[in-house]
Amino acid sequence: MAGKTVAYDKERVEKELLEALGHLADEILVTDGNGKVVAVTESCRELYGMEPEDVLKTSIQEMEEHGVHYPSITPIIMKEKRRISLLQSSKTGKKMLVTGVPVLDDAGEILRVVLCCRDVTDFLELRDGVGRGAVYLEGVSPERKKLYPLNVVAASPQMQKAMNLIRKVANVDCNVLITGESGAGKEVVAKQLHLQGNRADGAFIHINCSAIPEQLLESELFGYEAGAFTGADRKGKPGMFELANNGTLFLDEIGDMSLLLQTKILKAIEDKQIWRLGGTKPKGINCRIIAATNANMEELIAQGRFRRDLYYRLNVVSVEVPPLRERREDIAPLTNLFLDVKGKAYQRSVTISDDGMQLLTRYDWPGNARELSNVVERLIILSETERIGAEEIRLALRQEAGKQGLSAEKAFQNAAEETKSLHQMLEDAEETCLRKAMAACTSVEELAEVLELNPATVYRKLKKYHLSFES
Repeated sequence: MAGKTVAYDKERVEKELLEALGHLADEILVTDGNGKVVAVTESCRELYGMEPEDVLKTSIQEMEEHGVHYPSITPIIMKEKRRISLLQSSKTGKKMLVTGVPVLDDAGEILRVVLCCRDVTDFLELRDGVGRGAVYLEGVSPERKKLYPLNVVAASPQMQKAMNLIRKVANVDCNVLITGESGAGKEVVAKQLHLQGNRADGAFIHINCSAIPEQLLESELFGYEAGAFTGADRKGKPGMFELANNGTLFLDEIGDMSLLLQTKILKAIEDKQIWRLGGTKPKGINCRIIAATNANMEELIAQGRFRRDLYYRLNVVSVEVPPLRERREDIAPLTNLFLDVKGKAYQRSVTISDDGMQLLTRYDWPGNARELSNVVERLIILSETERIGAEEIRLALRQEAGKQGLSAEKAFQNAAEETKSLHQMLEDAEETCLRKAMAACTSVEELAEVLELNPATVYRKLKKYHLSFES
């Protein structure tokens, strides 16, 4: 028996789909290709403090201008035509992880933008007093948090991917290589890996291989016996391998190590034992090794500066920490984290304005999270107000640009240009229009007539832009 034919009703299907989505915990908001809201679920009341019918009368641009939410993700999606996620604030005080997806027509133009907004306010407040931000400490016991209080900001898909990988290998006793630019947060990721693993109750021993002279690095790693060399401690000294027993040894900047020392480390890994300098018998070791580098290891191997066999021993699993410019969703929560932690250190409670935060978010941060931390610390120390505005941020970034050179200056210029909101652009256009009209007029009344506005409105606008016929 043939089935009954049912006509496809597009409007009915869309309505039923939206009703079904309304039962999800997430807020769903859909705009057209111009940013006009065309559909929204009921949870907008709690997140935005607006009725659905009021949201449908507005646009994403207007919502941002009126402070309903900030920053707006839709204009970025329309420009880049790709899926984007970021952390957003609303006027109700909610913090939302927003993921936006463009829907393209056959010509590749934006047809719709679908936003999925998840309330993460409670999650962000579970910071254990350490700081604001997207804190990724899932599965870590309170005891382990006390061992190494730390925050991993993972609001971006890239960092979430890295943290998911860490969670997978945490209890697998293999060596891990962490790669990424200087200042990106490799040490924080290494500590997180240690905390989530079965060696968390053991020591986390960190040694920077590029910060210690080569002649001292061997004794630091392997230790020495009494009288091993002139100036040696009379009782001898255990090395980092021994101190990390039943825990984790973090070898930072492994690419700067000499070939001779690489050979000794390779043997220690393979034999699971080390020889102290001046020692007559080996000592067994039981530690997990996490190595990190900002160098291109394949290039070092090709140049004969790093042993391929050691590379394979260290790189059982590789975790990449992307630079901050490639995970801009992390910039705002990182900034808030630094504001909190460093503000407590200097006994100051400082916040950053929305337009100032937008400037920070658009800057390229060639020094990564470390550079951002330094800028925030400097702002906390030097700011004379408790709320830092865009002008202070702009000056701070200009100073950073001067330190970093042309590429950073270009990054700052791009930041300043891209950060202008629709509201700012409209105000700029209004001021320009006023100035041009004033050039052809001699009084406020004449100006009001030319602009077809009420004189009281013109007075208000002139005051707003600090304009007058007397100047």
